[in-house]
Amino acid sequence: MIRQGRSRGRWIVSIWIPCLVLSAAAGHGEDFDWLSIEDGIGAPHALESASIEAVAGRLDEWVDSGFGFVEVAWRTHVRIKAASEVEVRQSVVRLFVNDAGAQQAGTIEITIETDRSSLRVERAYLLLPDGRRQAVDPDSVQVTDSQDPDLFSTLKTVSLPMGGVVPGSVAFVEYTLIRRIEGDPLPWSSLFNMQTLVPILSNEIVVENEREPGWFDWATNDPGLECGTVSAGRLVCRRSEMAAVRLDPAVRSYLDVIPHFVVGQRVTWRELSARVAGLVEAKLDVSDEMEKAIARIREEFEEPEARARELYRVVSNQVRYLGFEHGDAAVVPRPASLTWKRRFGDCKDKVTLFVAMARALDLEVTPVLTSVSFFEPGTFVLPAASYFDHMIVCSDALPRDGGCVDVTLSSSPPGLPFVLQGGVALELTRRGADSIRPLPRRAALWEFGVTRDIRLECDGGIREKVDYRQGGPWGETLRSMLVQLSPDEREQYLANEYAQAMGVSEQRPEMELGGLARVGRPWTVHYASTRAQRAEMKGAQHFYDVNRWLLAVARSLVSENRHHDYAFPGIRLEAVSRYRLCEEAEIEYEGAALDLASRWGSLTRRYETRNDEVIVRSMLSMDSRVVSPSENEDLRLYLSRSLDQSAIQFGYRVD
Repeated sequence: MIRQGRSRGRWIVSIWIPCLVLSAAAGHGEDFDWLSIEDGIGAPHALESASIEAVAGRLDEWVDSGFGFVEVAWRTHVRIKAASEVEVRQSVVRLFVNDAGAQQAGTIEITIETDRSSLRVERAYLLLPDGRRQAVDPDSVQVTDSQDPDLFSTLKTVSLPMGGVVPGSVAFVEYTLIRRIEGDPLPWSSLFNMQTLVPILSNEIVVENEREPGWFDWATNDPGLECGTVSAGRLVCRRSEMAAVRLDPAVRSYLDVIPHFVVGQRVTWRELSARVAGLVEAKLDVSDEMEKAIARIREEFEEPEARARELYRVVSNQVRYLGFEHGDAAVVPRPASLTWKRRFGDCKDKVTLFVAMARALDLEVTPVLTSVSFFEPGTFVLPAASYFDHMIVCSDALPRDGGCVDVTLSSSPPGLPFVLQGGVALELTRRGADSIRPLPRRAALWEFGVTRDIRLECDGGIREKVDYRQGGPWGETLRSMLVQLSPDEREQYLANEYAQAMGVSEQRPEMELGGLARVGRPWTVHYASTRAQRAEMKGAQHFYDVNRWLLAVARSLVSENRHHDYAFPGIRLEAVSRYRLCEEAEIEYEGAALDLASRWGSLTRRYETRNDEVIVRSMLSMDSRVVSPSENEDLRLYLSRSLDQSAIQFGYRVD
């Protein structure tokens, strides 16, 4: 929703690169009035000599390191002009270590919102190992639209492809982004990441203020960035070499992990809250068509909670998620009546519609800014709109998840989705909120139940039926994923789940998926299979089994993180295994009960014998929390030792 100042020409390089882009390039660089490419883009950059000196003799070091390229220098010069403009001049100096680096980063990409901004490319060339300079061909510069299929905007990507890249060559790029901030709906701000996937040898940020003293503010969470005011209105920050960010398998957002520098118009959280609230309040109209829907809800539902739940169902399901975010529309919502008429809108449009209709139903509701990019409150080091990119709504009439709901989700119960649990919120009120606050996090984000019905035949054959159900925010996330798949894709997903849990690949069980349309209730899967024959049941026997679903689900919760904290989702897992023996069998004894507990949670198991049946009930209960790398081994040890004790055992005799 709010992207102001988020994008730059250098960022964490994507690890996954699509082989096809199904939207064609919008055009060449010379086709746009907001883009200019200077004639002297191949002239030597001011950093050329110092950069060559910085990398001299270190190429072998990086070849052995495994990095395909290295960022030699980042330079940013922010000029806050008196004429209600902000110029951001950025330089990127990139050394290509090997051929893989050329494939990964041989094209410099710059993202720009073109309604209020323009771009001037001043340098773009490759310095070859033999000293020759090869400028980027202006005809090769490409401009593409944003790739989000549900958001149409004036956000563009300008690609500068470096030609002739070989190991040892160095790319030099310098460009200036000019943004007009007069009349901007939100206070201007911009974020600059201080770390990426490769080493950065040096980084410098300069901010010059030509407006009145105290107009801007800045902050950073990078302890290695040394900043100081060298003259009135001029801030200079420098950083020496920064190591590459360490990767882990479970990181909620690397934007919470890597340090950043933020600069923007000086505001308080209260002022920012009130400013965005004003944008919403100005669009809370109610049309005659909306009145009809409101009257129906008022007539059919009496209690506030019932009305709020029905309104959520209407807005989330009958108004699809689709945004026209051209220019100021990226942050200014459409009138509620227009969104209702179109039956589509983005997050702020749908929230505005919900608020307008809720107030007509006498429900107390509050729009709330949040983020699907930044989740840790400590990351928000300065009141700035650039941190936020999503809007939700909260109401005391909705009891779950602190009354907060995401109305962009369809086919989901009212509540917070998995990704927003424990995130950050800024309430939007006329008087403004004093500060950000954390969103609630449920005790367990995953609810999983599995029932196994196993028939043990006297000839050794085993027939098994498995039914499992999933709920909670994580279960709802999976439901949303399954709803969007084709029937064949769902079947393949279920087959893969079975193969992974049971440790088999050649056997494909009978499968049935149910409950996807029952919003707010767990969805279910039924499997039926016949296992390979065991030894014939004769005499006294000791039966040993494990609930592979319990093991697979529990082990999937733990990450291999070694460097960064991760969000452990928590779980309530109930497993029931019912063993039906053949008529000739007599149950002689059952296994021991289990009652394990620690700071991580509990695992219990109970046996019950009924004639020719043995019923085993297991419950794994673990709360959601943030797990640090130092704690991870202890968590793994608890789960390992607990699951080692979860084997199912009992004795029987067949005479």
